[in-house]
Amino acid sequence: MINYEVLDKQINGFAVIRISEGEFQGVQYTYGALSIEEDTVNDVAKLKFEYDIIEGSVNDVSGFESLIAVILHDTLDTQVETETVIYHGGTNDSVES
Repeated sequence: MINYEVLDKQINGFAVIRISEGEFQGVQYTYGALSIEEDTVNDVAKLKFEYDIIEGSVNDVSGFESLIAVILHDTLDTQVETETVIYHGGTNDSVES
């Protein structure tokens, strides 16, 4: 289990997240654009995301990106389970005209 908290503030409309323990303790960041890259040949998809570090420093960028990918996955799982996902932009191909 990764300890993190969503702070009661936003930057450019994105929630600020603070990592609460471990190597990146105290680092605050926001996610930016999210996208899904599909590989239909191999029937897999990869979640791509942008982020901005708001406070703190990161020496192990690869480790940090792996950690915040897990946090993002956890956040999305929770939002899907509680039906609180907020989607902006793009198209919804499932809606009939």
